[in-house]
Amino acid sequence: MTAAAATLQRAAATQLVMPFLGLVLTYFILNRSMVTLAVAWSSDRQWLRALREDWLYMGRLEVDAASFLLVPLMVISYTAIGYPGVLLFYAPLFMVFQSSVRLTELKRAEEQNLRNARFAAKGELAAGIGHELNNQLVAITARAQMLLKDAERQKFDNAPRHAQIILEQSKRMGVLAKGLMDYTRNQVNLEPLDLNALLVNTIEFVKGDKRFRSVDWEVELDPELPELRGDVGQIQGVFINLFVNAADAMGSQETPRAIRVITRHDAVKRGAHVEVSDTGPGIKDEHLPRMFEFMFTTKPDGHGFGLSTAHRTIENHGGRITVDSPEGGGARSRSRCRCACPGGWN
Repeated sequence: MTAAAATLQRAAATQLVMPFLGLVLTYFILNRSMVTLAVAWSSDRQWLRALREDWLYMGRLEVDAASFLLVPLMVISYTAIGYPGVLLFYAPLFMVFQSSVRLTELKRAEEQNLRNARFAAKGELAAGIGHELNNQLVAITARAQMLLKDAERQKFDNAPRHAQIILEQSKRMGVLAKGLMDYTRNQVNLEPLDLNALLVNTIEFVKGDKRFRSVDWEVELDPELPELRGDVGQIQGVFINLFVNAADAMGSQETPRAIRVITRHDAVKRGAHVEVSDTGPGIKDEHLPRMFEFMFTTKPDGHGFGLSTAHRTIENHGGRITVDSPEGGGARSRSRCRCACPGGWN
């Protein structure tokens, strides 16, 4: 074939491009319109809505475009070995498409399971809060009724006792409400955060509390920690809770009462690690998996807000907090705060 003939052949082929694209577009519109009409009729949806939901979304359009762009390769396969070439060309594409469909269905099922789990957790949470509030309201109502009866009899000797119980139960309800609000708070006010300085200030702040008397502090701060960004108030609340839990766990034991605080800079992962440990009796194995559950507590007068709120706070800052109880007694909590960029808490 001469160069001139080849040029003419290419020019003729080029002239067929636009008619071919027009035919493909016409087929696409007619095919999708008729299929959508049947789908809309069977699903009791409007035609335009069915077209938009079933065909005119990015994933489906990408598949159609890919199929169109692969037509030249299919022609080459057919030219080379005939119909077996078409089969060998489309069979892998069909298998990939089916795998994609199954993956999409799996993700939808997973999202549905997560939604169901969230609804179940919310229901359990509401039931627990309702039970706790009801117990306190029963005590308040009973004492209020006693006050009314004493007032009718003009006897006020027990009035201070009744009022004290009402006040105590009201405070417990206030603690419950505050704990619930702290737990559900997602807003984080980011500002520059010197983690070592915050720990030192927090330790000095809690030392004045009577539960920390006779507690020895072992503090090892890594001077290489980068400046982070976080909500100073929320992060300090996490450390206060960890320190209070450590002090309560040690109680008034005769053995040395010590709290150890360690910070470490992970230069490879650009992260800051904080470890808080105590010399108490440790945590029972059956309690470890539930330590961060909302309203779970082993204290007689506890509400179970502390660690669950601390866990949520660290997660809201993009970090992770864990707790374990090594052999030999004591509990140890670790917080890892990853720094994705200089001066940023991720």
